[in-house]
Amino acid sequence: MVSYSLNKPAPKSTIRKILGKSIIFVVGLLIFFAALEFLTRHYCPSHLSAFFAAYDLKPGLPYLSFGNEEQQVDFAQKAKTINELGFQSAKEIPIEKGENTYRIFFLGGSVAKSGGYDIPPERRYYALLEQKLNAAFPSMKFECISAGVESYVSNQELVWFIFSRIAEMSPDIIIMFDGYNDIAFPINFWSQVGYPYNYNHKNKLFSSPWYYFIGKSANHSVLLNYYYNYLIKKEIDRGRQKFLNDSEATNNLALNYTANMEKIASLLCAYQPQAKMFVTLQPIISHKQKLTNREQEVLYKDFVVADYVKKAYPVFIQHLNKSAILKEKDVTIADITDTFADYADDVYRDTSHLSQDGHGSRILAERFYEILRPVIYTQLNPDLFKAQEPQVKEVTPGKIKKESSLSPVDVKTRE
Repeated sequence: MVSYSLNKPAPKSTIRKILGKSIIFVVGLLIFFAALEFLTRHYCPSHLSAFFAAYDLKPGLPYLSFGNEEQQVDFAQKAKTINELGFQSAKEIPIEKGENTYRIFFLGGSVAKSGGYDIPPERRYYALLEQKLNAAFPSMKFECISAGVESYVSNQELVWFIFSRIAEMSPDIIIMFDGYNDIAFPINFWSQVGYPYNYNHKNKLFSSPWYYFIGKSANHSVLLNYYYNYLIKKEIDRGRQKFLNDSEATNNLALNYTANMEKIASLLCAYQPQAKMFVTLQPIISHKQKLTNREQEVLYKDFVVADYVKKAYPVFIQHLNKSAILKEKDVTIADITDTFADYADDVYRDTSHLSQDGHGSRILAERFYEILRPVIYTQLNPDLFKAQEPQVKEVTPGKIKKESSLSPVDVKTRE
């Protein structure tokens, strides 16, 4: 048996053997993960385009932490869905508003962004609303623009309104379409900006270099995407427990949300005094009374959060209605939580996102039309054009009738 002194270096042959085995191990590990990545992409190709793959983390912009990727390509649709301004649009939108153009912006999280995942751009709620308004007011050109960003809460929406160029684009109506994320995702992405982001605590999810690396890499790897989902879920669950066990949590969240709405309304009034602002809390699955079997399974899996959000909404609405600033700025608080209450067919993909088939998108577009139409008639001089009320038709769920661009969009009426 050959022994070596601790003071003597190991023979070169031993070092080479150790180095060779290490290289083989690393190469084998890389081959294993490459094979696993290939198999995962083959059997789960859609996951790469899901939730967190849409994030463009911005460590140099702590006010937002992340946003929509500019020039983003949706892996599922194989088409560009984000324009250079960070809005949901396959086409670029000029800053200066054209003649006889009426602009409506939606701000919020992922539901405001597209309604749900993998919904084709032409079947999203804001696209259907735009078609319907253009059909109703043929002398005007309506642009319904989604400025929503996945997972944004009201603090980020406030800063996004400031950093984006929405105010410069002469909006006629701003619709805050949110609420769920403020309640369901009580986590803080970056606390040093001074905003009381729910319960203010520093979250390593977006401030740690390692988490940042994993988050950026998740855009290109299904395996890392799954791992990043796990990390975020762990942080979200930790934050949720803090809120669910705190009797003052709902009231504090509602105060924070209302304060952010007041700031956005004040900024909008300063930039565009003629613009109108709406605050709409998004409907969720626990508001639906006629659940399908699949929706019942969805609600069962996330009942605690869905029930908490449903109970929190009235507190939010109470604070919004009591706000003197929102009344002064003529902000309309529109309760649309009952939009899908009596609809019997499948609407929800999960607790808050609409299913891909487009049922929910059509109904949501019709609901927004009902809310906006009187305001638009008031804002516009009726002598400038002759508006015809589009006919609302019953259609078979899942089928959208193909008509000209100025034709009304078929919408299944709420029962």
